[in-house]
Amino acid sequence: MSITERQRDDLRKALDPSAITTRKNPGGDEGQKELSYLQGHYVIREMNRIFGNGGWSYRATVEKVHDGVNEKGNYVCTYLGRCVLTVADCVIEDVGAGQGNSKRPGDAIEKAAKEAATDALKRCCKTLGDPLGLALYDKEQRHVADDRPETGGIGAELVEHLEAIRAVKNADAWKAVKAKVDARWPHMTAAERQQVTEEFETLRKSAKKAA
Repeated sequence: MSITERQRDDLRKALDPSAITTRKNPGGDEGQKELSYLQGHYVIREMNRIFGNGGWSYRATVEKVHDGVNEKGNYVCTYLGRCVLTVADCVIEDVGAGQGNSKRPGDAIEKAAKEAATDALKRCCKTLGDPLGLALYDKEQRHVADDRPETGGIGAELVEHLEAIRAVKNADAWKAVKAKVDARWPHMTAAERQQVTEEFETLRKSAKKAA
């Protein structure tokens, strides 16, 4: 079985900018203070959307490559993850890494092992195309969709959600908007979540005054 033309069309698309999450880059230089990445659950959902639930599979293994105790007395460890991804007639292999740091060795090991497996899976998936993370390997991110309006960098869909929140007049409308926002929440950046939270808080205050 081969990847279908419809699936290839999806894989040719640019990366949705609202899916990108950033974090500080502790080892970065002045030109790269933040790292951009896709969360594991987003990549898995996209794989399910494009190839169907059960239409792809992977096998991940992990191994400890370093451990010790830091100056704070925490157990620290690094795990290497190896993943083999199978999609149609494609077999992709890649590696990833994960770190754990905790007073409790079991917690540190669990975090490092899971992170290594997820990182290896994401690195396999990005091989399939820009919408699955390949776009982030280009420092200029030229293959990230440029569809953000002049609204502080948030996506067009989120703009609609914010406007819907402001237009809420009754309990039924509140529930409808809340359901849409909850569905979108995992794909929002921290800044987008903050804006949505502020809008809901403003709405609650207005409703309280009206009552």
